[in-house]
Amino acid sequence: MTELDDEAAYLLRRAREEKEQAEAAVHPNATAAHNALAERYKTRAFIAQVEAELDTPVKR
Repeated sequence: MTELDDEAAYLLRRAREEKEQAEAAVHPNATAAHNALAERYKTRAFIAQVEAELDTPVKR
């Protein structure tokens, strides 16, 4: 198993924090916003890890 790239680790931490915020949110719109941010952070973490392993930027 490959060690996580620093950027990927940071982005996954932010995703977890957003999920926690979503769980704590009272308003449904806030819950949805935090969940959406968490998904974006997870996607970016995946891309960052792939870029680190390939040592090349991923086309977006």
